[in-house]
This record gives sequence, structure tokens and C-alpha cells, in this order.
Amino acid sequence: MTLRLVRVGAAIVSAWLACAIPARADDPVVEACLAAHVKGQELRLRGALQAARTELRKCAAASCPALVVSQCTTWLNEVDAEVPTVVVAVRDQHGQDRTDLRVLLDGEALAASSLGRPVTVDPGTHRLAVEIGGRAAARSSFLARHGERGRLITLRVQDDKPAQGTDLRVPAAVAGGVGVAGIVAFTVLALVARSEYDDLEERCGPSCPPSEVDPVRRLALAADISLGVGVVGLGAGGVLLALSRSGSTPTASAGCSVLTKWSF
Repeated sequence: MTLRLVRVGAAIVSAWLACAIPARADDPVVEACLAAHVKGQELRLRGALQAARTELRKCAAASCPALVVSQCTTWLNEVDAEVPTVVVAVRDQHGQDRTDLRVLLDGEALAASSLGRPVTVDPGTHRLAVEIGGRAAARSSFLARHGERGRLITLRVQDDKPAQGTDLRVPAAVAGGVGVAGIVAFTVLALVARSEYDDLEERCGPSCPPSEVDPVRRLALAADISLGVGVVGLGAGGVLLALSRSGSTPTASAGCSVLTKWSF
């Protein structure tokens, strides 16, 4: 109803203006001025202040009749004071400004130069989105109010680059694999050495010749070494995995020695 009344009133004013300037009423330029005069008022009432400002600038041009210019200039100044502006900023989790991304306001991409500068919007609710590498990184909405100027809208994004030196999962897997292999080798070698040792005990007891004892000792030594490698590998893999999850990096390495007692 209110918009209809405004249209009627604007039409009456336009008709009056046309009568006030009869010599130019049929001039296409004058007709365009009168149309912008009416449309600017309608858009302003709807809250489409940016579009209203565009129309009012048309009818405030010097080529329009003086009466139209006077009214449109007054309304244009009023609309300029009513249009809200916002300042959009994007920061990472460390509080550092980010500009290497894409910001969308109501689905339309903002120019990179607009970040940190006042951006005009119509009164009402608006949506902001941030994209990094084509993926959504942050979303927000805000309510712009008549005459609100320079409101700061800050969006927070997570750094999409992993911290250096914290992804130790591959080294952890390698160390764990070496550890498992060491334990398997120890088990096999120890069983073989024990079998050979028991066989010697039955055949020659404590007086077995060195030519038969030395191969069994070498098997036992290899089993001891395999066990040590296995324990160290599994331990190192566990430490690296824990450090990877905590985001830390190892500062020192620890070793251990595990030997199996054999007597001949």
C-alpha cells in the first residue's frame, strides 16, 4: 500500500514537473530524467539504496530540468547518508591478515582491492563466504543497518598449510616396519639356534668341537641383533607417531640394547 502511494505521489509530481516545463516535456532526455526521478523514490522505499542512488544520480545530472535536479540532488544526499558500509577482513588462526583467497558477498566475488576498504551494501541481511583453493573455508552473515558506516566484519580461517616438521607418520611407519621385521627375524633365528644347541648338547655335551659350536653362536648373535633392531624400531615408530599427533619434532634419540643369554 505504501509503495503504491509513493508511486501515485511520484506520478503526480512528475506530471506537475512536466506541466512546469511544457516546452521540454516531450524531450527524450527530460522523459528519462522524470522516469529516474520516480524510480529512484520507489527503490529507496524498498531499501534498495544502491540502485536508488544510481537512478537519483541520473535525474540529478545537469542535463535534467532544474526543478528535477534540485529534488534528486536532495534525495541523493539523503540516500548517500543512509547507505551502510562494511569493512571485510580475513585472518588466520594466528591473527594474521590473509589476502590470498576469494571473498564472496551475497554470492558475488569481491575484488581483492576491496578487502580492508569500505564496501557499500543495502540495509538487511547479507552473506559472506571465504574460499581458499576452490573450497569453502569460512561462512558468516551479518545485518546491515541504515546509516551504519565502516562496520568491521572479520572472518577467521584455518591455515591450510601444515606446519613443517610435524607430519612424521611415514617415518613412523617405516620404523615400525623395521621393528616388526626385526622381531620376526629374532623369532626364527632364536628357534633355529635353540634347536641346533639342543642337538649339540645331546651329541657331544660340553666338549663339542669349535667347528660345530661357532655356527650356533653366530645364529645366537644374529638373533640378539635382530631382537635389538626390532625393539628399537618399534620404540622409534611409537615415538614418531606420538610426535606426529602432538605436532612436535624429536629433539634427541634414545637407543637400547637387548641381548639373549646363550652359554656353550
